[in-house]
Amino acid sequence: TLETIEEIYLNVIPYFYLIDMTKLNEKQQNMILKLIEEPNDLTYIILLSENKLNLLNTIINRCIIFEFEKYSIEELKHFTQEENIKLFELCSTPGQIQIMNIKKLDELYNLCDAILTKISLASFPNMLTIINKINYNEDFDKFDFNIFFKALIIRSLYLFKENKIIKPIYDCINEYYKKSKYNKLNKNYLTQSMLIELWLLSKNNV
Repeated sequence: TLETIEEIYLNVIPYFYLIDMTKLNEKQQNMILKLIEEPNDLTYIILLSENKLNLLNTIINRCIIFEFEKYSIEELKHFTQEENIKLFELCSTPGQIQIMNIKKLDELYNLCDAILTKISLASFPNMLTIINKINYNEDFDKFDFNIFFKALIIRSLYLFKENKIIKPIYDCINEYYKKSKYNKLNKNYLTQSMLIELWLLSKNNV
């Protein structure tokens, strides 16, 4: 990030910069604060975020805010040839559509169902290997962190209504799903904490 900021200040031609704030933690956001406060005359900065709560107030106060409506299912259909409604239930942006397909979606839902109904059968070390299936940075062969949590809350709600999981497990998933919206938290640690709590809940209610 520091190298990028230095590069921006050294530019001698006009440039627009799109910065995906969902990938920046609090420390990194503080690093770009000065750039936002005092950009050079040739720099134009656009910050992208799915949730304003993920941004530092010091950054929000220095920006002009534009809010966009969510994509409709009909709009999302233009970005894929898939027609399975499950895909549009899970994905809410063209980017998410592009990294998912029906086969991968089925694999993800099977993983979620295993977590929700069979985690008590796993040993503690095996349970923790689930963490390695989630993409926290740029491991695109793994399941996207946000899509994983959305799939987990969808499946937990369905299984809870079918009386296939107990309410404490659903409540646990729901609480961590809310926390997953904040990129100020360590995503790996958040996933690990949730899995441990689910494993303990399941063990105690077998």
